[in-house]
Amino acid sequence: MVNTMKGVIIAAGEGSRFGNITYNKPKPLIELDGKPIIEWVMDALMSGGVDSFVIVVGYLGNKIIKKLGENYNEADITFVNNKNWKLGNLTSLYSARELVNEEFILSMSDHLFDPAIVRDLIKVKSQTTVLLGVDRKYQQTEDDMKVLIDSHKHILNIGKKIFGNFVDIGLFKLKPKIFEYSKGAIDENKFQLYQSILKAAKNKDAMAYDISRRFWIDIDTPEELESYYVQKFPEFIKKRKWD
Repeated sequence: MVNTMKGVIIAAGEGSRFGNITYNKPKPLIELDGKPIIEWVMDALMSGGVDSFVIVVGYLGNKIIKKLGENYNEADITFVNNKNWKLGNLTSLYSARELVNEEFILSMSDHLFDPAIVRDLIKVKSQTTVLLGVDRKYQQTEDDMKVLIDSHKHILNIGKKIFGNFVDIGLFKLKPKIFEYSKGAIDENKFQLYQSILKAAKNKDAMAYDISRRFWIDIDTPEELESYYVQKFPEFIKKRKWD
């Protein structure tokens, strides 16, 4: 029996690092091998066990809604329009709170990943509100979301400016209590997703799942879109192996 779960996708941002490319097109609709990035994300989530979606839109959100419609490959889609998307991505997660009342998978709309990661996240039994996919990365950059975990895989700290032994891959398994942590952060004028994860971590309610160096990548720039592994991703998905 295949375990299934709802997936929440944050697709509200402007994608400003793509410059003029996103002036009239939201970043999730930028194409890779003739298919919008967000559809690659949805395919990977569905291959891993997600069977329905809540998609949070903001910038040019109507174009995403028009493109995807009410279902995708037999998976139902519910859209949420986040009018506060400019404040930060935590507002996008929080805007989905009334549509999620069970454990769910959270993904960004511009991250590519091996579907096996999703499958394992769903299967792993976790008592904590947060189970965050992490990867060990030795050459970290300023833009990486670093994660510090202890020997028992509890998250001790998370942020771009901290020292961390892992990085956040943008895939989470979350329990609905995350919305309480999110409200607490928003009430303190903290609008970034990692700030709600940090609140859970301080309550010893967040753990990390090491993806063991399996493939993932976030597409933040045109250069990353054109990079070797991104361009090879469709072939990897088809063959389930790299060259």
